[in-house]
Amino acid sequence: MTHRLLYFSILLSFFVLFSCSPVQVKKVFEGYNQIGKHSRALYHTDNGFVVGGKDGVYSIFSNDFQQTTDSLKGGTDLRDVYVRSDGSMIFINSGDQGKIWKVSADRRSVKLVYDRSGVFIDGLAFWDDQRGVAYADPVNGKFIVMVTLDGGEIWRPLNSESLPYALPNEAGFAASGTGIAAVGESTIYIGTGMSDTARLYCSYDMGKSWTIRPTPIKPGDSYGIYSMYFWSENEGIIIGGSYQNPDDNEKICFYTPDGGKTWEERGKGLGGYTSCVHGNKDASFLVATGRIATYYSINKGENWNLLTAETYYSVRVGEDKLYFSGKEGKVAVFEYRLSN
Repeated sequence: MTHRLLYFSILLSFFVLFSCSPVQVKKVFEGYNQIGKHSRALYHTDNGFVVGGKDGVYSIFSNDFQQTTDSLKGGTDLRDVYVRSDGSMIFINSGDQGKIWKVSADRRSVKLVYDRSGVFIDGLAFWDDQRGVAYADPVNGKFIVMVTLDGGEIWRPLNSESLPYALPNEAGFAASGTGIAAVGESTIYIGTGMSDTARLYCSYDMGKSWTIRPTPIKPGDSYGIYSMYFWSENEGIIIGGSYQNPDDNEKICFYTPDGGKTWEERGKGLGGYTSCVHGNKDASFLVATGRIATYYSINKGENWNLLTAETYYSVRVGEDKLYFSGKEGKVAVFEYRLSN
């Protein structure tokens, strides 16, 4: 069945509508990056979306769900991607070999722009098309943070002297590539876990200096901040739990109004471990997904409601569409509308 026929089939046969809810949602597409290739890297643009996963396989989907699939030589697990306004893509590889590629929109130019053994890259974020930041798990007691100023051509590791020492066992999570945020003009937030405190690394000058803020999210082995979404330099949501104990929903989601100085618990309605949270520009609509189910909130996380029992690794919220990627390479797109 072609993607176009599949699109109309789903419209006719699969319709999710919360008629008594302020949110109306319907699935309009489902497919695969490549069957069997778990897919966590996800990014949407005005022209469609890009998804990447195991063995370096990635797909570009147009707005009418036409699909182009390719792979990156030497890629073992693509965990995050950023798409520039010219259509070029920046992919990270997570695993024993930390790699970053820059791929042109037509895929004719593929550049391996970072390659370092023993480095596990967790995620990346961009302020704009030129300036971006990526981070990796600690080496010699400190996280690795890299910055690009030229659209991903060159990645320069920050001077380790500026970075605080990590706690014992402290690490990031690459479950959806969203454990990092680049906000405003120069603010970086990085979430951690695996230690006795889940912490928020904060920099307000593109990594020249750092402030560490403890968070109340549940800490410990396999616990911590798996994902975050900041809609301003001050306001944001952190979310997580434990992939090993996915039914544990205690202290897994918190809101900050002031960049991590204070926190308010916002986990009511969540069923458990959540690997990704994202929202629209003003956070009037947030979506969180993970191993238990997929949820939405229209009050910045004060209450979460079930969106669908389907589970995914990653989600991105557009102006009127939700994009998902997940297990075995599954991808899906939902249209949504908020009632006035």
